[in-house]
Amino acid sequence: MPVYEPREDSFFMAEFLKKNGKLGTICVDVGTGSGILTETLAEKCDVVVASDISREALSYAKARMRKNNVFFVLGNLMDFVKRCDAVVFNAPYLSREEGEGYDIATHHQMPDGRDVLEEFIKSLSCTDFKRAYLLTSTQTDRTRMENAIHAHKMKAKVVARKRIFFEELVIEEITK
Repeated sequence: MPVYEPREDSFFMAEFLKKNGKLGTICVDVGTGSGILTETLAEKCDVVVASDISREALSYAKARMRKNNVFFVLGNLMDFVKRCDAVVFNAPYLSREEGEGYDIATHHQMPDGRDVLEEFIKSLSCTDFKRAYLLTSTQTDRTRMENAIHAHKMKAKVVARKRIFFEELVIEEITK
């Protein structure tokens, strides 16, 4: 399973996070991949937990990490987190079929990249957190995602947008 290398979406989220002040004491990077967002969070949080379902991705991110306030966890989404200040997730948002040519979503072992969003929202709702930043695209089934957020009694608002190629990247802040 290949490691997702940073692209426009990762760079957009990293720049967004850099513009914010301190994000909190404990922050979580879900689906760390290459670790680009973990590196950014390490500057904004006292402790960062970087998780991924891929051992390969965790090894890759760990090898390039130069900060000692980062802990790496092999795990699925938010299953291991009970409390944190901030969560960051650059979710796979294209289905495997749509993402074939872009190598997106295939690194998350789910049949449909959109399904991982619903699972993330469900697991996030069971966590005591202050805010979560979710990066998706206009390619995402937004109605389905928003319904899942509201069904779990959370709120979302768009905090940043960026137009690239055939889509618009969207960062949403989710709160309870």
